[in-house]
Amino acid sequence: MASRSLPPLSLTQHFEAPDDFVGTFGWLCGYSADAGFLNTALERFTGQTQGRRAASGTIHLAGILDPGLPQILPTEVPGFLHAPLLSSSNKPFRLMHAKAALLGFRCVSDRTVWQLRLIVATGNWTRQTLEESLDLAWTINLASTDLKPSSESDPLLRADVVAAREFFKFLRATFDVSALSATTPGHPENTTTRGFRELEEWCEAVKRPQGVAPRFFDNRDRSLLDQLPRQVRATGVKGDANYLALGSGYFEGNADASQPPSVLCKIVDSLKARDDTAAHARLLKPKAEIDVYVNPRACQGVAHCAKSMAALNWDVRAPGQPSYFGKEATRTLHAKFIFAAVRAKDDSRCDHGWLYLGSGNLTSPGFTCKASAQGGNLEAGVVFALPRQLLWADRRVDPRGVVTEMLPLHRNKILKPEEIESGDVMPERPEPFIAPPVSWCRWEPALPSGLLHCESHAAPAFEVLDMEGRPCAQTASGVFPWTDATRPRQVKLRWRDGDRVRTANVPVLDEFGRFSGTPLAELDMASAWWQLDSFPLAAEEDDDAEGNAPDGEDGRQRGKSGRSRAAHSPIRNLMTLVEQIADKQTQISATDWSSWCSRLEQTLTQAGRCADVRVFDTLGLNPLSPLWETPFRPAFAETAESVEGARYEKVLRDVEVAWGVDKAERMGTAR
Repeated sequence: MASRSLPPLSLTQHFEAPDDFVGTFGWLCGYSADAGFLNTALERFTGQTQGRRAASGTIHLAGILDPGLPQILPTEVPGFLHAPLLSSSNKPFRLMHAKAALLGFRCVSDRTVWQLRLIVATGNWTRQTLEESLDLAWTINLASTDLKPSSESDPLLRADVVAAREFFKFLRATFDVSALSATTPGHPENTTTRGFRELEEWCEAVKRPQGVAPRFFDNRDRSLLDQLPRQVRATGVKGDANYLALGSGYFEGNADASQPPSVLCKIVDSLKARDDTAAHARLLKPKAEIDVYVNPRACQGVAHCAKSMAALNWDVRAPGQPSYFGKEATRTLHAKFIFAAVRAKDDSRCDHGWLYLGSGNLTSPGFTCKASAQGGNLEAGVVFALPRQLLWADRRVDPRGVVTEMLPLHRNKILKPEEIESGDVMPERPEPFIAPPVSWCRWEPALPSGLLHCESHAAPAFEVLDMEGRPCAQTASGVFPWTDATRPRQVKLRWRDGDRVRTANVPVLDEFGRFSGTPLAELDMASAWWQLDSFPLAAEEDDDAEGNAPDGEDGRQRGKSGRSRAAHSPIRNLMTLVEQIADKQTQISATDWSSWCSRLEQTLTQAGRCADVRVFDTLGLNPLSPLWETPFRPAFAETAESVEGARYEKVLRDVEVAWGVDKAERMGTAR
């Protein structure tokens, strides 16, 4: 029976959390990205819709992209921070071109367990990659349980994670990611800073294994070409290959027609070169078959060199279209890859295979130069061994073992010189997205207009523009009264950079530590408990991108059990909520306590205007006073002498002020 060919995971599906895990924070780097891709990836990563992410105001992904990409606004992709380049005069690369992601996931049922995932891709983080191009991706997962002494996990996983961690550390020093550490007075941590910190701790827990070369590599110090033979030998693949396939979305533009493109020649020569110190002196036989896979209508210098390539028996081919894309698929090649193997004489099997895939096109800036402002792009990729005894093409077997289902290869038709065109060269990039003097603004509620606090980390003077594009007044250093009492989700800054006037939007951090959060809906007691009882999962918040409540304009929702509390008295409703809070929070671990305090403060503040709370205005009593008592608190937060206890008591004081009961008489034996 013929085996059905199943499509591999799409690039967004690689962001999906493992079973019983949820995404907390991750890094992403690339040449470009767009809102369509990122919103889908974030929903898979966090399990939250765009509207719920907008309500939570948590940054879950920080993106380090080529500065030539226009800013992706905080309100376009809730949960995403587009990090700007710190300085255009100190750029350590020609283009930011590496495409990788390092993601952190926390276990839901056991919050001491976590996983890291590394994704290395050839495609951009865009809808075009998903819908139109042929691209490749490589992923690994490393769990906290893999670090135990009894674990038999592959040390390569640890080596790759450490290498990726160091790569992202380098990027973070070049781009402005200071918003990830932003907090509000009295709140030393929020959901964004917590996720950021946790990923840091998880990555630091992974130690580099001695004597193990990572598969992940980049070109900060040496070009990809210089490192390629060493990376191949590190895979442990035995035997020198008699077949080589090279594929790329771009090739060098100005090629000498009398010989094959110089970059391709350098790659082939490096693999054929002898290394007498290695167990296998050559990686490629002198008379190996060589296929070059191109986009026939845009292959740059290959089009000029087709005849000289044919003279050396190098075959130029269009990319194969894997069967899972359908019979009429016409996707364009964007993947950058080098595949080598020992092909059997019957042309159906191949063995001892290895594969390079990554961001580096087979051009001088992409492959033969190290990263520098005037020379090489910043690139990254992986080289790894392929499974033994792969089949070239056979529909009768599992497609996961068939080369032509894994890679866009085929052996059907060789392109003639007249069938290929050079096409367009890579377009120039627009003005770079440079870090503004302020990377975020803090909101202070006030009447008749709120205040924006902007702490500058750069020298240039700047203006905060209102919704009409007019500069706001500045009443004190870094303090700008807004146009009204309604908090904006983002504000535009304007400043002068040399002879240029630049603008950028920065997120606004509200009093609950939410970035660009939508207005919080008012809650009744049932809705408040539903939101608290769901902890540590994401709060059940507004379900559309504009923050509209799903169950009515006032945001009220049914309780988790479906019971309505309308028949109960306001006093009973509120005291039942207090009892439920006490029962819930005495079971929360110290690890989750800061998160719980943030959820408690936000939820109770949202419920401050409901009828059940307002009844206490006439009674002159403080309904929250029981929550101060020791039996209502976990042992580690029983008093303000502990950090956890001090944090909790500040939450209670702030909520009492928000409810207007801070001066009211305390109930029972409360102090």
